[in-house]
Amino acid sequence: MKGAFRGALPWLCLTLIMISALWWVSASRASVMLERARAFESEAEREGMTALAIERYQWAARSYAPFAEAPQEASRALWRLAERAQKSGDEDTELKARERLRGLAWSTEGVVSPFSERLEELNERIALLRARDAIREAKRLGAPHPDQAKLKAELLRALHQDPRPPLSISLLLAVGLIGSLVSLLFFVFKGLTPRLELRVEGRLPLISFSLCVALWLSALALAP
Repeated sequence: MKGAFRGALPWLCLTLIMISALWWVSASRASVMLERARAFESEAEREGMTALAIERYQWAARSYAPFAEAPQEASRALWRLAERAQKSGDEDTELKARERLRGLAWSTEGVVSPFSERLEELNERIALLRARDAIREAKRLGAPHPDQAKLKAELLRALHQDPRPPLSISLLLAVGLIGSLVSLLFFVFKGLTPRLELRVEGRLPLISFSLCVALWLSALALAP
């Protein structure tokens, strides 16, 4: 038992190092994007700066890392810009900010889902803004347009549709991919001799690799 633990300890340490490195990269990228967004927002009087700030805030928030503050600050900044645009009647800017917030909620949805609390509120407002925009465009072109309430209802139904694969499929994809990579590494370093001959203990990771690849391919086939 102790020997098995000592053999697994280097792999455990390597896994922890990799997870820590990924967390640091995400948190650092979020901080950089947050500072750039703030710089753009401070020059809001220049044309296009607010739109650039919205994009950078979205990138900062999408670089989500647990316990990192920058993504949360970026999300709050997007809400602030959306609310300010709504109060001033700037529906184009409001729609950009709220669509980025919706995309953020979807892109980070999973086990934690840190930005999904107000997703229904976002869907309602986005559907209304898109309906108003479509009606304005129809009026500009002199084309007939539907009732705003009906158009909003149609757009809201479209927003509720989820084209992503189910969580179970996503988990199968992740397990299959990670399992195949780990099995392959274990096979290369432990299952082969220096002369590339197969050791007895190399058969198990080879079988595991085959099963994980089969699982990954099956999940791909089942994904919508």
